[in-house]
Amino acid sequence: MPGGMVVLQLIYHCNANPIKRFLVRLRYRFAMINALRNLLRGVALAEPPMHMHPYRFDQVLYRLHVAGFLEIYQELDTWAQGDFEITTLFARKATPAPSA
Repeated sequence: MPGGMVVLQLIYHCNANPIKRFLVRLRYRFAMINALRNLLRGVALAEPPMHMHPYRFDQVLYRLHVAGFLEIYQELDTWAQGDFEITTLFARKATPAPSA
């Protein structure tokens, strides 16, 4: 089986203040609150909110290793004015040595 590559971009930590996080949870739960926000931002009223859930970085790395992705390159960054810490992972699957 040949090797392969995967590129993942994921959030691993949220730095947003508690008030902002509470307001976002309201948008997820109540369509009217989301529609009001969309109206104020000039977006289609029915546009759903983007869910931004942080992943446990240790679990992501573990799952990549179990799947055979042993070479991993990582870039760290922040997003949304520093509210989120994100990482981009470039992983290459180990390829078996050619048989003689």
